[in-house]
Amino acid sequence: MVVVLGIAAASLLNLESHEVELVGSVPTGYSFVPWTGITFDQVWAMIPGALGIIVVGYAESLAVAKTYATKDNAVIDPNAELIGYGAASIGAGLLQGFTTTGSLSKSAAAKEAGSRTPLTFVVVGALVVLTTLFIAGVFEKLPEATLGAIVIHAVWGMIDVRKLTRLWTASVPDFWLALGATLGVILVGILAGIVIGIVLSLVLLIHRFDNPHVATLGQAPDGTRYEDLQRHPDARAVPGVLIYRIEAPLIFANADIIADDLRSKVDSGEHRAVVMDFEAVYEIDTEGVDTLLRLHDQLHDRGITMVLARTHGDVLDYLQRDDGLDHLGPNATFGTVRDAVDSVT
Repeated sequence: MVVVLGIAAASLLNLESHEVELVGSVPTGYSFVPWTGITFDQVWAMIPGALGIIVVGYAESLAVAKTYATKDNAVIDPNAELIGYGAASIGAGLLQGFTTTGSLSKSAAAKEAGSRTPLTFVVVGALVVLTTLFIAGVFEKLPEATLGAIVIHAVWGMIDVRKLTRLWTASVPDFWLALGATLGVILVGILAGIVIGIVLSLVLLIHRFDNPHVATLGQAPDGTRYEDLQRHPDARAVPGVLIYRIEAPLIFANADIIADDLRSKVDSGEHRAVVMDFEAVYEIDTEGVDTLLRLHDQLHDRGITMVLARTHGDVLDYLQRDDGLDHLGPNATFGTVRDAVDSVT
């Protein structure tokens, strides 16, 4: 109704003469892409722009799909989405059409109009074909402002400031990441916003690796488990045994930081054994293995025994392949912290 009224107003009131921007000439019909005369240099020159379109288009498409999947408690397959958009874009390219991607504004408009099932795509596809072949010229008098109003109305409900408030409360770094990407889109453009988001995500990931959380454990009052002494003041440290839990992957980015922290804790007390709780260590690399073995040798030279507890299968396999288990010894790994503590007390 808004489109019809907009076209009628533009025609009856001659809005174009009042400097109101209209859609203008819209070509009709289909024609296949001519393949003659295409050179390798032309194709090569298009690759950077094509890659930019792929990144922006797929990122927006997946974001739209995830947004509506969350609202409808549905599950999406990112690989299937990529295949679908790729096939559609090939078809559009052969017919000299635009690259096909998911659109937040169009998805929102369809949702507002009552779309609920894939039948929407059949109806819209049929209408697009009819419009392209026969009635595209009707939209020549459509004011650009009318299109803008439809888009704004459709996506307005998608703006949720509470999400930023939630991020600020739960994780300040994530808040700045989201805000930076948002400002990049608004002030520069979609591609810039995506690049800013990717860069900030990598910076945040590196920061988290560089600042691993570690904990010293003690025995709970009932003796059934071992708890973080900092979070549970009623837990009791095991005399002479430092139970050290790493809550991060042990990799090149944080291995030295963890080693320095462990050495400082060993130096701060009288310890005859160190139990390394590896329950939260889901990944290890060669630098992590080297650091672990150096710690083992340094502690051994001081008469301190080091054993591992609750080590994941993947980490054990890596240690096995890298000869780390042979270096640690045959009785250096245990299934539980209790067994590890019992072995050194």
